[in-house]
This record gives sequence, C-alpha cells and structure tokens, in this order.
Amino acid sequence: MIAVVGLGGAGGCIIKMLRAKADVYFVSKENWLNCKNFYTFDQVSDLVKKISKHRHVILAAGLGSSGGELLVHLATKLSNVDSIFVAKPFKIEKERYKKAEKQLSMLKEFRVFVKELDELMKSEKFRNFKLSEALRIFDQEIAEAISKRIKELLG
Repeated sequence: MIAVVGLGGAGGCIIKMLRAKADVYFVSKENWLNCKNFYTFDQVSDLVKKISKHRHVILAAGLGSSGGELLVHLATKLSNVDSIFVAKPFKIEKERYKKAEKQLSMLKEFRVFVKELDELMKSEKFRNFKLSEALRIFDQEIAEAISKRIKELLG
C-alpha cells in the first residue's frame, strides 16, 4: 500500500496526475483538487493516523512555503516515508528560496528528488511555452518521477 501526499498548491498540482496510481491525499486550505482524501492544515493529525497505516508514503510539495513546512513536519513524524519530491522556488524569490534551503537541510536523511523552478528559465525545452504551460510540464515531470518510484516500490 502506497500513499502519495500532496501538500499545498504545488503538491496538489503534482499529485493530480497520480490519482490512478496510488492512494492520493491532499492537504491545503481548500479542496480545489476535489480529492476524496482531502485534509486541511488543521487536520494533519488525522492525516498522520491514516497514512501511518500505509507501507510506503511519498510526499510532494513546493518548498519555501507552508506546504514545505508541513512536508518537513510529516517527514520527521512518520516512520514510513519512502521518498520526497519537491519543487524549489525561483532564486529571485529570495525569502522563499532561503526558507526552501533550510527546509531541504532538514530532509538530508531522506531520499529527496529536487526540481528547481529556475530550470524553466534556463532550459531550452521550456523557451517556447507560456509560463503556465511550462509550469504544468514541470509538475508533470515531477509526477512522472513519482510514478516511476511507485513502480519500483511495487516491484
């Protein structure tokens, strides 16, 4: 049994592509994803009870915000976290970037897949897309990496 947990806006954008592949959970202020396993930030203790029963937990979030804070909290609270997938903010967002660096430093003992938003500006493959489309592709790439990890866990 594998649980994939999307935290905050970035986490939600990533996990919406994974509904058919695992038990998907979403934590945010509101359920804009219409996820059946939705929790608000105030319901995290209920979420912990639910996902602690899974054999493996995969966490996904954007760093530098409340989703990243919750990700660090869950990673240190749960014993079944297999891997963590995160999006790092643009370097120009100095405060969020600094916060993201701190959050990442707290996750050193975990298997962490990091994708940086600055790739959107540097990579040739994103040059011909509007920012909204580039962000969707960026999130899709993270979702594909999670999907690959799920396949590995299922053997």
